[in-house]
Amino acid sequence: MKRPRALIIWGGWDGHHPEEVAGMVAGHLANQGYIVNSTSHFGSILGSDLSPIDVVVPIWSCGISAPPYADCLAAAVRAGTGLATFHGGINMFEDDTYANLIGGRYVEDRTASYELEFVGDHPLARERSVLKLEDELYSVDVDPDCQILATARDEETQMPAAWTKTFGDGRVFYATPAHDLDNLRRQEVRDLIFSGISWATRPAVAS
Repeated sequence: MKRPRALIIWGGWDGHHPEEVAGMVAGHLANQGYIVNSTSHFGSILGSDLSPIDVVVPIWSCGISAPPYADCLAAAVRAGTGLATFHGGINMFEDDTYANLIGGRYVEDRTASYELEFVGDHPLARERSVLKLEDELYSVDVDPDCQILATARDEETQMPAAWTKTFGDGRVFYATPAHDLDNLRRQEVRDLIFSGISWATRPAVAS
């Protein structure tokens, strides 16, 4: 079986440490047998043939309005390339195309102590224990066609925190945790994110 190919596109708000996070993600994927291309050049989407890419991992927040770029990414996923991201990646692009692709919209955030509780029978949610997190808690609007994997609950509210969906022939995964490096370094959080990336990878070559 050929090795899966991952494209990591990093940048955006420095407060999410995109370069360091991209390095962590790239290193893990390489150890899992992926061929990884990591770039901070947004133009790698536009006009490129993304068909050889099996999963795109955006590590980019505080997005921009750039419909041609979002359209290219959506076309690639529709044709079978996977998309997997977390936390600020929900806001890579500020337009309807990307919101429809990722399956939700960022609304607001606040720092909170909360529990991440896994729900449903999706393979990514099964047999996972409740996680207690001190993290930036996202409020999100989620499309009804998404399969919710986890909810975030604190004293004030409960809201979706991780989900999957299909978009054409492509698989999409998103999770809200990991605002900071400490949370990303937690084994349980890392396992959720990297399991999501593996699931979203084009199934014919998924590890």
